[in-house]
Amino acid sequence: MLESHIELEVPSIIMFDPENPGEELTDVSHNDIASVQLNFHGPFSGSAVLVFPSESVEKLVTALTGEKPDSEGFAKATSETLCEVGNILINAVMGSIANLLATQIDFSTPNYKEGKFTDLIKSKGSKKAMTFLLIRTNFKVQDPQISGNVFLIFELGSIGDLLTAIDKL
Repeated sequence: MLESHIELEVPSIIMFDPENPGEELTDVSHNDIASVQLNFHGPFSGSAVLVFPSESVEKLVTALTGEKPDSEGFAKATSETLCEVGNILINAVMGSIANLLATQIDFSTPNYKEGKFTDLIKSKGSKKAMTFLLIRTNFKVQDPQISGNVFLIFELGSIGDLLTAIDKL
């Protein structure tokens, strides 16, 4: 879409408590971010989240739509553009995982949100303490300079099913 080289880091795996994400997530947990989230379910469930810092959002939306950050239609263009980019990217990642594990994964519709990372990933309506397994990869686009993260978040209750599917490979 951007006709530019994209650098993708090797994924890292982190266990964390959304109330206290720890040092591994300092870069996203203390800043306002824009995100697109798709919940998924099947043999395992969780959320796939595409996360951008605000300066990257402006560059990405401008590059893809031509809308400028100070224009009247920028907010709407941001929501629509990031939902579409998130839908494409997250479905590609999760589709690859589903193909690799020879399983079916169903998705919700993409949901655009802005705010703090820890607020965006907390389970809706859950009052109990939860721990998550997070698979994270960073990516960088060379021109325009855009960075972001892809997070796959699994509730621990779902991890056993994911590990069973991986063991069957």
